[in-house]
Amino acid sequence: MTVPLTTVRDDFLLAMGRISDFWGFNKAMGQIYAVLYLSPGPLSLDDIAVSLNMSKGNVSLNVRSLERWGLIKRINQKNDRKDYYEAELDFWKIVRDILRERDKKEFDQALVTVTTCLENVRQNSAISSTAETKFLEDRFKHMKEFFNTLDTLAKAVLALDNFHLANLTRFNVGGKGNSRKHGGGVG
Repeated sequence: MTVPLTTVRDDFLLAMGRISDFWGFNKAMGQIYAVLYLSPGPLSLDDIAVSLNMSKGNVSLNVRSLERWGLIKRINQKNDRKDYYEAELDFWKIVRDILRERDKKEFDQALVTVTTCLENVRQNSAISSTAETKFLEDRFKHMKEFFNTLDTLAKAVLALDNFHLANLTRFNVGGKGNSRKHGGGVG
């Protein structure tokens, strides 16, 4: 039995909404990305709204967030005043952009808050060590370690990506030069 393409498309839209929700993004953002990803050309806000049966205002709000995260791009059409959008197809670029976003104020503020909470609990513990202060100290310490590890991992991935791009440029992969002249490998 062949599944109709409209059903396949709808299943994909639902799946992208679920995965978007899982990663802490708005469900509509995942569905908008999916519509753009499956579109052979750029779409306007009106096109997206009709496709998803959403209000244009809701689509506009989510499109701005998707642009900020680097998941979609604004495209200008000749002789048309409307803005059009298309999905970013380079998944590695998306991952890099999301990892770079972790440097934004929200991540830094969360790390500062957890660090401050840990310091305050340790000060309380120095005065009067109770089961509650020990419990809170362990929890805040665990969270701070996680945030620090996440930050270090993001920086490492971005550094590896920069190293990889530098090697590709050095070896002139995809260019006119011979990429095998430096040992045949890509960094």
